[in-house]
Amino acid sequence: MINRSIFLLLALASASFIVACSNGDGRSSEPTAETDPGGNSAASVTPASQVTPEATTAPRPEFDGYSLSLSEGDFWEYRWSYVDGACVQFRCSSDKDDGVFQVTLGSERKIQGVSLYELNVSGKSAVSVEGENREFAPRWDYLGTDEDRLVVSNGSSLTTLFDAGTGKWAGSGYFTTRMKSGELVTAQSGSMSSGFEIADWPGVNSGPWQFVGRADSQSECEVILGLRVCPNEDTFSFTENEYYRPGIGPVAYRFQNTVTFDGLADTFSTTEWVALTASSLRGDTPAPTATPPPTAVPAPELPDVSGLLPLFGPVDGNLRLDPRSGQIPDFSSGLSLDRAIVTVEFTNPDISGGRWSHGITFRQSGEETFHAVHFNGTGDWGHFVRTGTLGSEIDLNSGSVLNNRNVGASNVMMLVFDGSEGQLFLNDEFVAELDLTASGAMSPGDIRVMSGLLGSDFLDGSLNPYVGFAIYPLP
Repeated sequence: MINRSIFLLLALASASFIVACSNGDGRSSEPTAETDPGGNSAASVTPASQVTPEATTAPRPEFDGYSLSLSEGDFWEYRWSYVDGACVQFRCSSDKDDGVFQVTLGSERKIQGVSLYELNVSGKSAVSVEGENREFAPRWDYLGTDEDRLVVSNGSSLTTLFDAGTGKWAGSGYFTTRMKSGELVTAQSGSMSSGFEIADWPGVNSGPWQFVGRADSQSECEVILGLRVCPNEDTFSFTENEYYRPGIGPVAYRFQNTVTFDGLADTFSTTEWVALTASSLRGDTPAPTATPPPTAVPAPELPDVSGLLPLFGPVDGNLRLDPRSGQIPDFSSGLSLDRAIVTVEFTNPDISGGRWSHGITFRQSGEETFHAVHFNGTGDWGHFVRTGTLGSEIDLNSGSVLNNRNVGASNVMMLVFDGSEGQLFLNDEFVAELDLTASGAMSPGDIRVMSGLLGSDFLDGSLNPYVGFAIYPLP
């Protein structure tokens, strides 16, 4: 959990003056640099006209590394992916597309006194959505830098793309037209790790970055004057982020939108990613044309456990969602394993707003040492690890999944883990590869099923059934 001094500065000014002394001849004399008015030795005084003012230090920018030195021929190569999914009355389908495009700087042009370069785009940069193109290439004609600002233009005026000096500006958007140009945005620092799905794309580099974005959501229910009111059965949530990296500029974009209707019976989701795969600004060799996307790696196949003798189970049971308990309701297998196949089928509770979750913990060698995978009632899934304490929790991966969300519907989880890798399946569909390299959670440990494991879950005291909890050896 994420658990001010007034200073007053007083300045005193002093004045100095010189007293003239009379000589014996009636002439007045000024003290010299070597004597004071009484004839005593005195320090020399430099005339004010000869004093060199102290150099002033320019304020440090909020983020270093964005005064890019650009020139004609510089390039950035980006890969993008688009996934549009729908579940209507529990029948699910999805449309997918991807591509690679290259942005190359052309001739220089002065716009409002700033040097900008023409943006030339080659390669596949758009997907057709319901007869219209969704374009991922920059929507600007020119790109340049103005001190600590990245600026863009369509030929007449300048627009701030990223202000590293202040960290705040009127949002513009590089890969997107969804961001409002007059809306104030504030950049934040973060880091791209192996938990991002783009981390596996060839040429994508992990490491620190800055990002700006926006998010919004609406659930079925609201709290009005302290009362929980559920006026409709429609929900939505979306996030949109653009990512920048010092020395390079724009490196990634992510958009995710999920809408549900009729009490979660119908679900529609869209996920878009753009990520930098090569650039002359990081020393990559330019390509005459954008490299085509690599051949898609087939998703892991669902393991067949029909011929395997279970190490545990199958077991059926209930998990009580007790609001008075400080513990997450779980059921332990009592085994200690570092590789296995786990299956379990959960039944959804009668809790509005999708405020429920189910999951599996594994390699649980201590109360706060384990990996956990989970999904919830709003179509999100996640993978996190703890390595000894509650505060050690790290989110390793997350995303959207088209699961069954109606009251009483069921979802089947299957988990495979072995060494540093794992796979998660839901309802016989591959969800994601799992990174199991966290050094504090590599030892063999218990495997448990649980419900209500997220802080946003609503525990109503009911029993949450599960069936077929079983653990099988890896072949």
